[in-house]
Amino acid sequence: LALRWLLENPFSAGEPQLAVIRQDILARYPGYTELSARVAAARRELAALPIANAAEEVMQRQHQLSSQIDEWTTAQEVILHEIAVRREPSPFQFPPLRTMAEVRKRLPESTIALVFVTTSTSSYGFLLDQKDYAMWEVKANPSLRKQAVSFFRELGLKDANAVINPSSLEEHKWQDYAQELFSGLLPHTQHGFWKRFDELVVVPDGWLWYFPFEAVPVAGEDDNMAPLVAQVRIRYAPTVSLIVPDDRPIQALPKTVVIAGSLMGREDENVVLQRATEISDAIPGSDVLPNSLPGPSGLLRSTWDRLIVLRNINDTARVPYGWSPAAIDSGQAGADLGRWITLPWGGPQQVVLPGFHTAAERAMGRGADGYEVFGTVCGLMATGARTILLGRWNTGGQTTVDMVREFSQELPHTSAAAAWSRSVTLVRNGELNPDLEPRLKKTTITAMRKADHPFFWAGQMLIDTGVEPNQEVAEPKPPAEMDGAPMPVAPGEPPAANDGEAAVGLDDGARQ
Repeated sequence: LALRWLLENPFSAGEPQLAVIRQDILARYPGYTELSARVAAARRELAALPIANAAEEVMQRQHQLSSQIDEWTTAQEVILHEIAVRREPSPFQFPPLRTMAEVRKRLPESTIALVFVTTSTSSYGFLLDQKDYAMWEVKANPSLRKQAVSFFRELGLKDANAVINPSSLEEHKWQDYAQELFSGLLPHTQHGFWKRFDELVVVPDGWLWYFPFEAVPVAGEDDNMAPLVAQVRIRYAPTVSLIVPDDRPIQALPKTVVIAGSLMGREDENVVLQRATEISDAIPGSDVLPNSLPGPSGLLRSTWDRLIVLRNINDTARVPYGWSPAAIDSGQAGADLGRWITLPWGGPQQVVLPGFHTAAERAMGRGADGYEVFGTVCGLMATGARTILLGRWNTGGQTTVDMVREFSQELPHTSAAAAWSRSVTLVRNGELNPDLEPRLKKTTITAMRKADHPFFWAGQMLIDTGVEPNQEVAEPKPPAEMDGAPMPVAPGEPPAANDGEAAVGLDDGARQ
């Protein structure tokens, strides 16, 4: 994986140390270099061809190019394994290695990170921002898990496709379980703590990958209780080193692929296409694919900048690497995430998968440890993704479509966390149409006027590195033209908390 990033990521050639190592390896393996040039030329031609409503001769050329890329990258992988066995140096790693000092330096001033680490005997929590950090032991972990199970059950999450009576969503016991769980995970927070920050980054561990922190009720304006997402923007990351962005510029004029399909059960084809078109119309430069691809998604993904999959992803039992992110060619050769990670390097930087499933939709259940979510997220980010919207549970209704549309159309203009916060706010305050929510039992009850219950909006999790859209926009340059970029430094000892300062707002019970 490190060699793929080093040799095939065009932006890695801009850093002098990486450029020297890269050129040395390419010079000593001319067979690999020749294949790499062929693949690059074929990818450029393939990316320039239309992928929707293409003429017959265009489709034939797409199939031909896909076959050639498959053949050449397979040969590249053989050489790549030879290089790896010979222990050629590669200072690049994924996930990247960064010192705590570097991470804190890159964090925006108004951002705070909440990190959890679980060992075989204990669990620990950390809070860190630009100036300080705090650490504490999370006690009574088994009882916290039971509270999480009760929380999910109170949301109506007992089975992936269970129909929920609207009257049950009028109950509020889930709030008590959420608050008790949050207090057990994060003790000693000062009153009004979250008002001090604009953004929270959560790095979960274990079963905490299932828990929607954004739904926890906290004191907001005028001390009224409101979901945490109404207080701060929230995003997630799989490791501490990925809570801050890398140095890759944002691609200009991103190519967006919207894959149409059914999000819940069997749906009318016209409804499916209309829903996808609704989202595509809100995103300039996007194409809707209703039925098929001109080649394996494991190859074509290297020509996409953004992927939105409006399908029920029903092969998540094969996570983390055996499922198909594009869903449209699930079960076919070259479609699984494991193929996405191999050459050709790269994939969509923004991936939206509202139809993904996790153990949260079954109230976690026995053996749910969160690893499938962690592995899935790391696998997608290993292909180059920096923003991932991943379903915890699938409601399959109009609220999901609305959130995806609002989120996707705002990405070019603001950060992913800000776009998602806006999307959730709009849905929470918007009118609910029960007829367009397939998991709601059809009754005469009309008490629910808004989709403010977390069942509708907390089922999606935003994983993001914090990249901002105002970051320099550029196309990849040839190595000779690229500017230098700082390398991630090796890990070191975390700095001590600043003397005389409160540990990021915790009271004395949590200061270390």
